[in-house]
Amino acid sequence: MEKAVRGWAVAEVLVWCWSMLLLSGDRAVAGIAIASETTAANTTAAARSMIAVDIDETISKTDYSAVLWGIGKDKSKPLPHAQAALQQLSQRFDILYVTARPRSIRGKTQQWLDRYDFPKGRLVTSAKLDEFIFQSNYKRDILKQLKREYPNLVIGIGDKASDARACRDARMLPMVVHPWPTHKYRADDVVLQDWQAVLDYFGANMAFLSNPQQMNHWLGQEPNNSNAKAARRSRSSNGSAN
Repeated sequence: MEKAVRGWAVAEVLVWCWSMLLLSGDRAVAGIAIASETTAANTTAAARSMIAVDIDETISKTDYSAVLWGIGKDKSKPLPHAQAALQQLSQRFDILYVTARPRSIRGKTQQWLDRYDFPKGRLVTSAKLDEFIFQSNYKRDILKQLKREYPNLVIGIGDKASDARACRDARMLPMVVHPWPTHKYRADDVVLQDWQAVLDYFGANMAFLSNPQQMNHWLGQEPNNSNAKAARRSRSSNGSAN
């Protein structure tokens, strides 16, 4: 989405700001506002690890003109295996959707998730114009806030290097799917080519990743310790790339 933001004209930004004020059904709140969605009925927050999942170019090949500006029919489609992978992971993990999309299109975003049968989970959107434009800062701040709210939030999945950096700053395991060839990822980011590789990685490390107590203990340690190396050991055999 960052590429789209850079090319927007000032008039388009003003239209977005106006539509946000007009269409948003939520009351404005100071700081970062969080729009909530009921989590899955079988969720046990104290026992399950939670995964924060980005939307655009992570689970969705997004039609930005239709989604953001209402131009034409929305042709956004799930990326291959994204829906099936998250449905499978939702059996062991709680899912949280975190996007810089503006709150004014939260309803449209939720409808898209429901239409393609993505697992239920809270949907968090940006509340202010600067959060939408400066998405790297927004992701960093919102993940830190969500980590305080949900201590079991231990994994983040996105597509950009800035997504991975935001996860590290929030003491979460950074996982990247469909990496951008122009982005520079760190050696300690778990970088996977597609959603099948994501499932393979989780399968190889399920006992550890699904234990939030162990994950939080490890994430609180120095990043270069032996546990960190062990937790990421299977990347090369599961389709990862840097």
